[in-house]
Amino acid sequence: MELCNWRQNDYNEAEPEMVQCQLVFTGVSTLDLETNFLVDSYEILNIEIIDNMGTLKIVLQNNNDVIVILVCAKEVELFKS
Repeated sequence: MELCNWRQNDYNEAEPEMVQCQLVFTGVSTLDLETNFLVDSYEILNIEIIDNMGTLKIVLQNNNDVIVILVCAKEVELFKS
């Protein structure tokens, strides 16, 4: 997926504004999607942990559409390229 790196809280101006990334989830106990969509057509606007259970909130955008995904998993790895 394409990450809007410049919108991340820890963004450094020396980094590229957009980066390709891959999220890998293991031990998923909850997955909440608002709708069906093609993930590869969206950009990641933000990723944050929203509770003490480690639920990950992922906000995606494609043109005017914004999608929110909630995932609770034992482990999540983000690989930027």
